[in-house]
Amino acid sequence: ADGSSAPWSLTPDLDRPIGQWADTDLTGWMVSSRSGPFWPASDRIVATVTDRGRAHPVALDLPDGPTGWVIRRRLADGDIVTHSLAVATVGPATGAISWLGTDGVRAMELTALRPEATADAPTATPSVRTSIGSAWQRRHPMPVMTLTQAPGSGGPIDTWIASPPDAGDGPLPTVV
Repeated sequence: ADGSSAPWSLTPDLDRPIGQWADTDLTGWMVSSRSGPFWPASDRIVATVTDRGRAHPVALDLPDGPTGWVIRRRLADGDIVTHSLAVATVGPATGAISWLGTDGVRAMELTALRPEATADAPTATPSVRTSIGSAWQRRHPMPVMTLTQAPGSGGPIDTWIASPPDAGDGPLPTVV
């Protein structure tokens, strides 16, 4: 853009923040994230979009003008909180997308998608994932995470209950 025309919203129907706005005990220790936007091609933006306590990498296909449509799609599904996002723009891996983030209740890992997965599939299973960051977790049982919804004036509010893995369904001491 050279500033000669009026700006227009690329995501007029998106009522979620672009960026990483989901704080967890597994990522909260990080000072700042790199959540985009990144331009892997002249007609596409890749960024992190936070929704319902998760932060997914998404692709935004740019319209030709203010009357065009933006096609949004998640690049990976699952219980993901993307912390830092990167897009390769040169070399044989051009278009490859990688991120540092959590997957479920695992500590942060490095995850990557191959370029063809980001171009051809509406969502893709990460093609490469390390296990270095969460290796220490193998000897510690992780809590059972249960999603429940509380009523709210603007719609349901997602809340998560973390219980010991062997707690069952009975009442437990609670910290809010």
